[in-house]
Amino acid sequence: MVGRTVRCSVLALSVWFVAAEASGQLYEGVLRHKELSSDILRTSDGTPLLVTVHRIERDPAYWLGISGSGLVEFRGGRGVMVEGLQRSHVPAEVVEELLQAIEAADFFSLEESYRCWHLHVRPIFVGVLRGESRKSVRICGRIGRSGGPGRDWGPPGAREVYRLEELYRTIERLVEIEKWVGTPEQRAKKARAKRQADEIARKASEREREAKIAELESQFDSGDVKQKREAAVSLLEFRTRVEDALPVVLKVLQSPDEGDRRKAASSIWSLVSTRSFLDLGPGVSREELVLALTAGLHDSSPGVRTDSARALGWLAPEASAAAADLGRLLGDEVSGVRSSALDALSRLGPNAGPAARGLANAYPEARLSCRDEILRLLGRIGPSYAEISVPVLVRALEDYDVSSRGQAVRSLAMLGEAARPVLEALDRIAKADPNEYIRNTARQAITEIGKE
Repeated sequence: MVGRTVRCSVLALSVWFVAAEASGQLYEGVLRHKELSSDILRTSDGTPLLVTVHRIERDPAYWLGISGSGLVEFRGGRGVMVEGLQRSHVPAEVVEELLQAIEAADFFSLEESYRCWHLHVRPIFVGVLRGESRKSVRICGRIGRSGGPGRDWGPPGAREVYRLEELYRTIERLVEIEKWVGTPEQRAKKARAKRQADEIARKASEREREAKIAELESQFDSGDVKQKREAAVSLLEFRTRVEDALPVVLKVLQSPDEGDRRKAASSIWSLVSTRSFLDLGPGVSREELVLALTAGLHDSSPGVRTDSARALGWLAPEASAAAADLGRLLGDEVSGVRSSALDALSRLGPNAGPAARGLANAYPEARLSCRDEILRLLGRIGPSYAEISVPVLVRALEDYDVSSRGQAVRSLAMLGEAARPVLEALDRIAKADPNEYIRNTARQAITEIGKE
């Protein structure tokens, strides 16, 4: 049984187990549990705990706490028969047997880490606090019976892992965990019932979707122009009859009603950002779509400008014709519009050259989180726009932010021969920048530019 957290803390001893899907979660979980605060080691009513077991990221998932007085507190999560908070009591002899089981595991004789023999087994950190002594052990949970009693063969650490498994089983047996968690058969039956209920709900949802699409198609095919336009936007969102609906939606994008224009722009962005757009027929050419969305960049509605920019980012290389307009949006008064324009230009990459002037003008006032991308784009658009890019990149070499200085150096290296006039500035950075990484990057850039 893996994925549990056990803590023992009455006067002398504390034990905890943490299981996690990935190393980042694992590390954070260990740091969190190493603190062993008084709040962690108490029940919901403040009673000090002797042992806790915490299973996370696994089915069944639950938290179990046992106090020195025999109070047992259970909080059921995913995959258990009884969810929520439950309480019971165990006699003093059960508490004593728990302590003996923990001592029998002999934690302080274990290595700090045991190899993961199976990739699908999630790792566990086991820690013991005894007086002022603290030890943590990394294991990967159950590896089979090869290390069981009377067996002298098996992978290294098998016998130790077996001892820990015995501890898990002892704790669950003494508190009669199955009355809350349920037997494997009961949990399997509950899981089957849940899958059946989910399948019924899914089929009902599909029937509702099909009925809605049929209604929209009826409206789309009607003679009412307003109904046809509203239905076209919705059909586009459902990815249905796209070839018929898209030309109508492009007309809605020119509607005098701001709400209609926003819905149209949003539906187009949603469409082109999915793989289904790649499979479209000849309903509307990509060039026509770019032209309509470019007009949307000048719309009075920030929402239309935002979604038009987002959509254009997915239409490279045709959208390079809109790069200059996207560059001008980098000076928009609405931050969301500016971010969408920068994201679109990033997707255009080397095709974003016509936006060079807009990128250069945006850099001084850009947020720190956007500066690196602006500098990167000034390098990616190539030497054809070096007259605009180089002065900005040289200025960025003196930026207070280390990341921005590093990106400026790398972007100058991208420009190759066009950056030769600023080799002296790069040499100064290579010798005097306070950051070693920046100095090394500058020396490498000088070498690359010199080879051109």
